[in-house]
Amino acid sequence: MNKKVLAVAVSSALAAPMAAQAVKYKLSGQINRAAVYQDDGQGTDVQFIDNTSSGTRWRLTGSEDIGSGMKVGFNFEWQASSNSGHRSIKSADQSPESQAIRRAEVWFSGNWGKLSLGQGDGAGNGTTEVDLTSTWNAGAYSGRSDFLGSTAWRTSSGASVAGFTHGSTFSAYDAFSRYDRVRYDSPALGPVTLSVSAGQRDKYEGAARWSQGLGGGQISAGLYYGTAANQLPAGATATTAVAGVERYGGSIAYLFSFGTSLQFSYAEQDRDSAGMEDGKTWYVKVGHNWGNNSVSLGYGEAEDAFAPLTLAGTAPGHKDKGFNIGYNYNIPKAKVDLYASFHQNELDASGVSVDDLYAVVVGTKLRFD
Repeated sequence: MNKKVLAVAVSSALAAPMAAQAVKYKLSGQINRAAVYQDDGQGTDVQFIDNTSSGTRWRLTGSEDIGSGMKVGFNFEWQASSNSGHRSIKSADQSPESQAIRRAEVWFSGNWGKLSLGQGDGAGNGTTEVDLTSTWNAGAYSGRSDFLGSTAWRTSSGASVAGFTHGSTFSAYDAFSRYDRVRYDSPALGPVTLSVSAGQRDKYEGAARWSQGLGGGQISAGLYYGTAANQLPAGATATTAVAGVERYGGSIAYLFSFGTSLQFSYAEQDRDSAGMEDGKTWYVKVGHNWGNNSVSLGYGEAEDAFAPLTLAGTAPGHKDKGFNIGYNYNIPKAKVDLYASFHQNELDASGVSVDDLYAVVVGTKLRFD
């Protein structure tokens, strides 16, 4: 009798459908559109763009407990932008649609820290962009080429300067962004977190991040060092071979209890080949938050970005400098931001006079989850 009962129980268990076990996930993302008026000193244009500072994208994220205080998770993020970053003034058509995988990674975490494998942020990504004023959407931060980056520098005669754009004479040198890598983040060591990563094109990065309350306000900072193979921009040519580069820098921001914030960032890129100028950049910003509003004013300079590229008819070396003013209004219930900004940039290059670049931006970002 017992054997019959056991047989029935086993056969019933085998016949019953197995409950599916999988990582729980959710869909989220954003749409970020703007209108941009730009002026290169010789002409003006209005374009309707996908905001380069934080483009339209969607993502799937998920995680699951796997026991012993550990979790496993994933992050898949796809950017899908129309007229991303806009084209040069009076361009015949808009830029092609931009489709790109931003992140495709699996991670494991526990009281020992977090290990990530796949396409994602290098250890130092974002360390030169620490900011406690919410004007990022308006492009009012240390990455000064999010707007006007595709706009060519022009002389008083209207000629473009050897095809150079604001984006080719400026870099924020913010580590090496996202790439296929393995990354380790330490558990919180008080207010500090340490990170290291290694990935494609011999990229190696180490970074430290610090955030805590201080003096009634909030302080945050980031610092990184990284090495990689040649980092000249796509399509650029060099007069001599580049063996590789080193980058290092960081940023620090303090938010006072009454809403005013200060931010400073600095970074350098050293080239390993002889005879090449090293690039450097810095940016300073003051901002203020009140209610759902944020406003800021920032100024920065970049010297010899992507040297040894030189401007036609000029001596080697150049300085790209300018300021930005930003405003952001957040509607929390709808997860919508309304923003506006003004951008001015100028180029100092020996032997040539170049017109300044100007842009006015008005836009909105809507997040969903």
